[in-house]
Amino acid sequence: MSYFFIVGPFDYVYHIAAYAAEGLSHFIRHYNYENNLIGGINLINEAVKQKPIVKAFVFTSSIAAFGSSDGKPPFTESSPKRPEDPYGIAKMAFEQDLQAAYHMFGLHYIIFRPHNVYGPRQNIADKFRNAIGIFMNQILRNENITVFGNGDQTRAFSYISDVSTIIGASFYPSYPILSLLTHFNIRFKCLVLSCRVQ
Repeated sequence: MSYFFIVGPFDYVYHIAAYAAEGLSHFIRHYNYENNLIGGINLINEAVKQKPIVKAFVFTSSIAAFGSSDGKPPFTESSPKRPEDPYGIAKMAFEQDLQAAYHMFGLHYIIFRPHNVYGPRQNIADKFRNAIGIFMNQILRNENITVFGNGDQTRAFSYISDVSTIIGASFYPSYPILSLLTHFNIRFKCLVLSCRVQ
């Protein structure tokens, strides 16, 4: 990772990479932790070694760090974290390591937790995550859309350009942990109808 910092010094580090596979992460634990934890830890190491230290480390975490929390959404930034899979554990551990780096080295940080992000170039091949991508994949393959339950469950979805604009404009950690989501909940059965029309 040090070769990236040769051209520095950098004022900000944006760590937005992840191998997002919550359900699959149970079966690829080493790969999950190598990509979603160790890779980021290497960035933190370089950020604190740099002279002067970077002004802020910006990280995109995940709602997976919460797991089911207390089982009562909506979650807030202060909701207890009880991740239920290795992916969520990696995200939570990295958040904690950022906090430790702040206390030890003064590395300021901002953590974003985008929720259900969708938009152009999203991975629609993943059968385990992101309802819109799953539904679009099934439609393109002329398959029945899979909805668990009666379709009355709701989710908030965030369009990629709405989320990326906020993350890209974050230069100073006024609020170190922010959840990015819309307050418009959509019923799955309405989402299915919308996907079919498109």
